[in-house]
Amino acid sequence: MRLLQDYLDRIEASMAGGDEILSQRDPAKGDRVKAMCTEAALLIGSYHLFVHREIFEPMMASGDDRVRKQVCILKSECISLTEDLRVGVKALAAHDVILDYDAVHAGVEGFNGRVRRHIVAIKQLLASPDGALLLAA
Repeated sequence: MRLLQDYLDRIEASMAGGDEILSQRDPAKGDRVKAMCTEAALLIGSYHLFVHREIFEPMMASGDDRVRKQVCILKSECISLTEDLRVGVKALAAHDVILDYDAVHAGVEGFNGRVRRHIVAIKQLLASPDGALLLAA
C-alpha cells in the first residue's frame, strides 16, 4: 500500500504548507493561498477516488459487520471532506478581496483536523486483522 502512504504523505505536506503560508498573514499571498486550496482540493479528490476503489471497496466484501460499519463511516467522512473542500474552494475563489486570514485560518484549521482524524482512522483500520489481509493481497 505504498501508494496510500504516498497520498497520506502528500496530504500531510499540503496541510503543513498551508499552515505555513497562512501563518504569514501576508495580504500579497492571497492568490497563493487560493491556489494552494485548489491544489488541496485536487489532491483530496484524487485520494478520495483511490481510497474508495483500493481500500474501501475490498473491505466492504469483509464478512465482518464491524469492519463494514467502520468502512461506511470512513467512506461517508471521505465524501464529506471532498465536498466540503470543493465548496470552500469555490467560495474562496469567488472573492477578489483581501483574504480574511482569521476566517480562512479557522476554516483550514477545522478542516485539517478532520483530515488528520480521517488519516488516523484509515491507519487504524488497516492495522486491524482485515486491513492486514488487504495489505497482504
